[in-house]
Amino acid sequence: MAKSGTLYLVDPVNGRQQGFDQFPLVVGGDASADWRVNGRDIPGKLFRVIETARGYELTAFPGAQVVVDFVLLTEPVILEQSVDYSVTSSGSLFLLRVVPAGERWVETLDLSSWTVFRGATGQVLTQCAAGELAGYQAQHNPEPHSLLAAPGGATAGFWLESVAGAFRLAPPPVPAAADDDQASPALVSSEDYTCPTCWLGFGSGDVMSIASHDHLRGDPLLGSDAKLRFVPTRFNDRGQAIDSMGSACLDSACPHCRRKLPPSFLDLPNNIVSIVGAPSAGKSYYICALIKALSTTLYREFRVTFRDGDPSGNAQLNAMKNQLFSARTPNEAFLLKTVLEGIMYERLPRHGRDVALPRPFVYELSPVESAAESRSVIFYDNAGEHFKPNVSLDDSPGALHVASSSAILFLIDPTTNPQFRTRLRDHADPQLGLNAIDEQDTIMAEMGVRIRTVKGLPARQRASIPLAVILGKCDVWEHLLPGPPPQRPIVDGVLDLKSIDETSKRLRELLLEIDPSLVAVADSVSDHVVFFPVSSFGHTPVPIASGPHAGKYAPDPALLSPRFVEIPFLWGLSKFAPGLIPTRS
Repeated sequence: MAKSGTLYLVDPVNGRQQGFDQFPLVVGGDASADWRVNGRDIPGKLFRVIETARGYELTAFPGAQVVVDFVLLTEPVILEQSVDYSVTSSGSLFLLRVVPAGERWVETLDLSSWTVFRGATGQVLTQCAAGELAGYQAQHNPEPHSLLAAPGGATAGFWLESVAGAFRLAPPPVPAAADDDQASPALVSSEDYTCPTCWLGFGSGDVMSIASHDHLRGDPLLGSDAKLRFVPTRFNDRGQAIDSMGSACLDSACPHCRRKLPPSFLDLPNNIVSIVGAPSAGKSYYICALIKALSTTLYREFRVTFRDGDPSGNAQLNAMKNQLFSARTPNEAFLLKTVLEGIMYERLPRHGRDVALPRPFVYELSPVESAAESRSVIFYDNAGEHFKPNVSLDDSPGALHVASSSAILFLIDPTTNPQFRTRLRDHADPQLGLNAIDEQDTIMAEMGVRIRTVKGLPARQRASIPLAVILGKCDVWEHLLPGPPPQRPIVDGVLDLKSIDETSKRLRELLLEIDPSLVAVADSVSDHVVFFPVSSFGHTPVPIASGPHAGKYAPDPALLSPRFVEIPFLWGLSKFAPGLIPTRS
C-alpha cells in the first residue's frame, strides 16, 4: 500500500507538534503512549491511528470520549489528505492533518493569533492573542456551543469554551521527539514589543515572518495578494527565517494586524511621539518642518544622526516634506489635509475587524560617539477628527497611540481661537478672516479621556506622559507676549531646559489672560505640561491665485523659514531618553 503521507499532530495550546510515519500511533496519558498527554485524570489511552488500505484510520479507545470536528466518535473515521481535523478529548485539544510529500503545513499555523466566530453563521467576531481567549470567553459569557475559535492558518476549530478551558488548565508541555528543524516554539505570553501600527503587545516568540517566495501568497487575514505571514520554525545560518519553499525571509510582521514591522524595530528601543491637534490645525505642515529640522539640528548641535528608519513606510511623509521644501510656488507648497481614510491611513485587521489605522513614520536616532544608545522614534500624523467625542474607539481606533506615547505634541492654532482673534483683529494675516470653528479644548479633553480609558486610570487622575502644548503661528501673535521675543534654547550644543521653562511660564500667563480653558484642560490631561511657541512657516501664508488650490493659503517658498519647530520634540526627548542629548537645568 502506498503511504498516505505524514500524519502531523499539533497541540494548539502549548505549541507542541510532531510528524508520524510509524503506526499504530497511540495518544493518551500512559508513559508508553507515542504522544503522551500530560495532565491530571488523563486516561492512559484516548485514541489511536492505524494505517489501513483506505488510509489512516482514527479510533477511540473504549471508555474514552473523543470528539472529532464536533461529533462524538463512535466508529472509526478515515483521515483524508490535506484536511484539518479538530480533536477534543479529556480537555485536551489536537489538530490533525495528513500531509502529502512536499506540502508544508505546520509552518503556516499561527498559534499565537486566534479568530473567534459564530458557529451558526460563521460571522467573525474578533481576532485576539492566545492568552486573551479565556478573558474574551468570560467577558462575553456566550451560550455553550455557540462560538468557535480557530488558530491562524487552520481550517478546523474548537468550541470557544473548550479552548478557554484548555488555556486556563494547560500543564507544562511534554518535550516531543520531533526533529529540531521541525519543532514549533512554545508561545510567549510576555509583551516585549508594542506594534507601531495597531498598538497591541506581543512577545518576541510571537513575531511572524513574511514569506519571501512569490508562490506563497494569500494571507488569510490580509487577502490573496499579500505575502503569507507565519511563525517561523526553521532558520538559516544567518538567523533568517526560512519559508515553506526554502527561501530566506527578510521581513517580520506583527502577529495581530500583520503589517510589516520597520527594519530595526526588533533591535532598538522604540518611543512613540504623538502629534495631535484639531482638524486643520496645521499638523501636516508641522511634522514636515519637524522632520526637516531634526535632521539638521540633532547632528549639528548634538552630534546625533537622525535618519530614515523605514524608507518604504515613510515614503508618503518624505514625499510631503520634499514637496514643501522643494516647492517653487505657493501652489506647489500646498499640502492636502489629513483625512480619516486618506493616504496617511491603511486598513488592517484589529481584533477581528478591518479598521483605518494611521501609518507610523519611523526614524532612528544614533549618537555618533555612542551608537549603543541608538533608538527609534515613531511619529503619527493623525486626522483631528479621530479625537472628536462622536468617533468611537471601536469603529476608529486610530487615536489609541496617545496612550502608548512617550511624549505628546499638541498643536494649537491661535488664529481659530475667538479670544486670540479679538486681540489680533488689527493683524494683516489673512487666516484671521477665515470662518473657523474653535474646538481645540474639546479635542484636548477628549484626548485625555481616551488616555485614561485605555490605561484604566481613574477619571480624575492625570497621565504621566509629557505633554508639549505648541502654540503655532507664533509669527502672528508673539507680539502679545510681554517682554523680549522667545529665544532659541540651544546654546553651545546644550538644550537649556531652564530657558524652556521660563518661556513656558510666560506663555501660560498669556493663555490664562486670553483663554484659561486651554491651560485648565492641558493640566487635567498630564502632570507635566510645558508650553512652546512655534512657527512652521516663519511668515504669514499667502493666497494661491490660480490652479487646483486657488483661494486657499500656503507658504511662500521664498520666505519659508520654520522657527522653533524641533524644540518641543527635543524637550520630550530629554524626558523619555535622558542623556541622549546634553541638557542644562
